[in-house]
Amino acid sequence: MKKLLIISGLVLSFAFATSASAALPDWNLTGSYTIAYTCVSGCGGTYNHTMTITVMNMNNGVFSGTGFYNADHSYTWNVTGTVSGANLAFAVDYTGSNPSYAVNATGTIDSFGMLSGTAISNTGQSFTWVNTTGKADMQPVAAITSPTAGQEVVGSLNLTATYTDDNPAGVVGGKTRNLCGKYKHKGGQCRWI
Repeated sequence: MKKLLIISGLVLSFAFATSASAALPDWNLTGSYTIAYTCVSGCGGTYNHTMTITVMNMNNGVFSGTGFYNADHSYTWNVTGTVSGANLAFAVDYTGSNPSYAVNATGTIDSFGMLSGTAISNTGQSFTWVNTTGKADMQPVAAITSPTAGQEVVGSLNLTATYTDDNPAGVVGGKTRNLCGKYKHKGGQCRWI
């Protein structure tokens, strides 16, 4: 469930300059998924695999993990990939049975955190794929709309901020956690302490 919190009229009693920060990935893929690969060319059937993403760099969207073919766990593999916005790309390299087999996949993450896309193997097989269990976690988004990036403000400041999070634990009692960043939240204000 998506939560939206609007905070307005905060008064900041310090001097600061706003700055733009690097874009962060929209989704955290850490966790386990059942991926159903349905062959559309060069083979037949649906092949269910379990993929576990164990490492996700939230600064650049790079992720990695492991997996296996559900019908025969001797078919193990490593996965590496990237997330950019709602798009993802990953490579699966088999490490157990059939170690020369590899799959390259691209796809998207829908607004509910479900993954889907297309894939091609190094032997020319083509697949569509979708996760049937597991869900990506949308990263909370906070935005200050005024002052603009690079604008220096001295003295008191009234601002409006929005905070969006699909995880109800991200919004507590109508207030967000650490909305003030390196400043302390006290009495409805972000203050330099």
